[in-house]
Amino acid sequence: MKGKKKLFLLLLIILIIIIIAVIVIFTFKPKQKADILDTVSSADTQPKPVPSTTQPATAVPPTTQPASIFQGSVAGDWSGQVADDPPFDIAGTFSVAIDAKGDVNGSFEGSYSGTIKGQVDLKGNLSAKGTASVGEVTYVITWNGKLSVSGNSLSTQGDLSAPFISGKFSGKGATSE
Repeated sequence: MKGKKKLFLLLLIILIIIIIAVIVIFTFKPKQKADILDTVSSADTQPKPVPSTTQPATAVPPTTQPASIFQGSVAGDWSGQVADDPPFDIAGTFSVAIDAKGDVNGSFEGSYSGTIKGQVDLKGNLSAKGTASVGEVTYVITWNGKLSVSGNSLSTQGDLSAPFISGKFSGKGATSE
């Protein structure tokens, strides 16, 4: 009988532990996700500002490019040779205007005619492209050279190049100032 008593007490203790566990679980039941969100104030749900790790933006004044000392106009002559069989000479005149930013715009006429567009930097380096249409074909002619200024006088000289064409140009003009 002693063995049955011990078994009965052991079962009674296990039953009591199970009852206590059930009571604890249902009494201290964890809140559902929705219940938790209901208990959080709306101030807690607002995003918190993140402290900045960068310096505040400072206003940078716009940079202005100095006016080109070559502002003005130049006109002159161009000549060259077309590498054909047999080669033949070409020639004509050109005229360009240079604005305060160093933009070059103008035209050329003669054996071929077209427009010239490009740029002269503050050191006087000229880089421009000329386009000439002959029938349905448009040729792009590169005008690379140098401008110089003396007082109010401008002068330029340089090289012309295109597929099968090579030549030279030179001209004189005046500044706008």
